[in-house]
Amino acid sequence: RAVRIRRLGREHEAVAHSMEDLASVLMDRKDYAPALARYREALAIRLAVAAPDYFENAYAHAGIGAAELRLGHAAAAVPALRTAVRLLAAYDGDPIELASFRFLLAQALRRSGGDRAEVGALVAAVEAALAGGRPGSAALRAEVSAWQRRR
Repeated sequence: RAVRIRRLGREHEAVAHSMEDLASVLMDRKDYAPALARYREALAIRLAVAAPDYFENAYAHAGIGAAELRLGHAAAAVPALRTAVRLLAAYDGDPIELASFRFLLAQALRRSGGDRAEVGALVAAVEAALAGGRPGSAALRAEVSAWQRRR
């Protein structure tokens, strides 16, 4: 990260991507507060170098939402996750990735006392995306099933 900042300058998309990678590692280690800070840094850089509706901003928004959710701040996670879903849905990208963002949003809404109908619609959209057995969908399918059993 430091090498990229020195070489490219702080406000460069590659630096934002490095911040997101670091944040992802921190999330995997369950270091949610530092991960949240890195995702926020990444988003600030992305917003400085690209339009707010640029689809790649979705990843930083989703990371912010996921970190907030893991920290127990479900209500704070909702706006970031809504933005992530909106940005990625407007882009013809990976449907499994979009499903994972929708699932995070459903969890945040459920935990924050959000609209049950919206939660149901999000989960239905996730299940529809996973129904085809696409490569890479097994882990998310298992996570959704386990979450539904706990509800």
